Amino acid sequence: RLAGDGVQVLPGDVDGDGDLDLVVLNSILGGVQVLKSSVGAQPTAVQTPATVKPAQHRLGDSYPNPFNPAVVIPLDLATDAAEVSLTVYDVLGRRVRQVWQGPLGAGRHRFVWDGHDKMGKEVAAGVYIYQVEIDGQVEAKKTTKLP
Repeated sequence: RLAGDGVQVLPGDVDGDGDLDLVVLNSILGGVQVLKSSVGAQPTAVQTPATVKPAQHRLGDSYPNPFNPAVVIPLDLATDAAEVSLTVYDVLGRRVRQVWQGPLGAGRHRFVWDGHDKMGKEVAAGVYIYQVEIDGQVEAKKTTKLP
């Protein structure tokens, strides 16, 4: 068993063909991948994994929280959105950084805020509010930047 930041790689013969395969468990992004080994076999097709379509729009909890230097902000969209805005504010309500502005397709999205303001300057340690507006609906959560 190999381990990393939220990722486990488990070797084994998954398909019973005698070749060593790998199972990758990702607790951060919430997924499982199976990598099958086919020694000497010629590929005949490429399989594209199905896109996960969430049941509803949801702004996720940022991670890691608290963070330094960067934080991931998850966003699930049940349907395509013509206008999505993801913005970071300080506790006084001043806009710190526009992380995303524009249309966005249905599915699971991950945005990274690098802890810098709109001028590229690193922000001070403290509490910040990240807010998403999806076609006029607003949701907000908070995250904390460490020194």
